[in-house]
Amino acid sequence: MVSSSQAKPIADRLNQIQQTLPASVRLIAVSKQVSTEAIRLAYEAGVRDFGESRIQEVAEKQAALHDLADITWHLIGHLQSNKAARALDYFQWIHSIDSLKLAEKLNQLAIDRPVKPNVLLQVKTVT
Repeated sequence: MVSSSQAKPIADRLNQIQQTLPASVRLIAVSKQVSTEAIRLAYEAGVRDFGESRIQEVAEKQAALHDLADITWHLIGHLQSNKAARALDYFQWIHSIDSLKLAEKLNQLAIDRPVKPNVLLQVKTVT
């Protein structure tokens, strides 16, 4: 549990960071292995974007934080193709699409979904 004495410095630091960012930059708080209480604290400090790397963990957090409707969840790290369908169930953003095969699979899975995922492609620029 996050105490109020711990909460204020965290909230103050998050607010300080957000004030230095241009409006076009989104702060994504990496919340993997972080309690839902800490996520709620960050939310109360104005953070709306949270990054997770495990589908099971984000599923549990989403259930616990269902009252915070405007959270945006980001899948960070490698996505295995066998977990692509479940990723679409839980994440609005999928980072690090690192293969054409995975991009094609996500595209095929997303065709019949009402909400399309946002994806970031990982491109190797040096051979």
